[in-house]
Amino acid sequence: MLANILRISSKSIPKIKPKAFPIPFYQYRSIKNKPFIYSENEEGDNKQQPTKENLDEYEIEQYKDYIYSYQKLGAKHDQANNYDQAIECYENALELCIAAFGKRNLTVADSHIKLGLSNFYLGNNEVAANNFQQALDIYQKILSNHDDERLALCYQHIGAAYCAEGHYLKGLPQYEKALKIFNKLDPHGNPDTLNLLHQMGIVYDRLHKYEDSLQCWSKIIKMNVDFFGHNSPALAEANLNYGIAAFHTKDYKLAAETLTKAAGIYQKKHRGGDSEEIWKCHQMIGLAHMHQRNYDKGLEALQKGLSLLR
Repeated sequence: MLANILRISSKSIPKIKPKAFPIPFYQYRSIKNKPFIYSENEEGDNKQQPTKENLDEYEIEQYKDYIYSYQKLGAKHDQANNYDQAIECYENALELCIAAFGKRNLTVADSHIKLGLSNFYLGNNEVAANNFQQALDIYQKILSNHDDERLALCYQHIGAAYCAEGHYLKGLPQYEKALKIFNKLDPHGNPDTLNLLHQMGIVYDRLHKYEDSLQCWSKIIKMNVDFFGHNSPALAEANLNYGIAAFHTKDYKLAAETLTKAAGIYQKKHRGGDSEEIWKCHQMIGLAHMHQRNYDKGLEALQKGLSLLR
């Protein structure tokens, strides 16, 4: 029986489903460098909307007002997960931006980003990648600082869109470019860097690059402790993924220790109750102990995991 348990194939390892390549809307902050100041429209929705026929009749200040209105409405649709409507609003805003300022303008780049984010969350990943690439092209032509945060975020967004389509080998170099800029801007790290490393850790796991994965999840664990303390759900997930990567590299002692930490955090989160994450931790802990010939500990952990399924 023990011999059969030790014949562990990749199919017997629990499948982890981490959050897939997240791009939070709050992360994109290029509006801090506004090319102009928006103003609210006092006439509200009753004001005549510009069309291709009469667009030239409107002064630039009026364009700004419409651009702001469309982007504000698009943001509301984003928050309500109405991405089709958001895309329509952002497309209108983009058309007005190009008409008012030309294609090579920071506001136009910002509009491409907003449009790309909505397409990304709707699952239009190829379209989103193209939106982000157009924004990147504009930023590269305009910005004198090639370590600008906006460039890093474009690279990250493009990488996420590629990876969401399963093109991990195309997405990973984009992540690496983004990380290089983030590290220059803030060598000590910040939540944006943490978010990017999390995405990279997922990619390394899916490419079976477990040595790189170990290094990545190790950094993520340290940053989670620094930013959020020792009991955050994100820290539990990082320990879980770190332990699984250690298991794949046959460092079973490290795997058991790290997965035990993850289980402890998950148990505090669920107040001692059961959860899929706790079951995964105990199953992996049991397998790691078995590989070290600690059969009693291994069976105890496996039985504990099985008890959570009943």
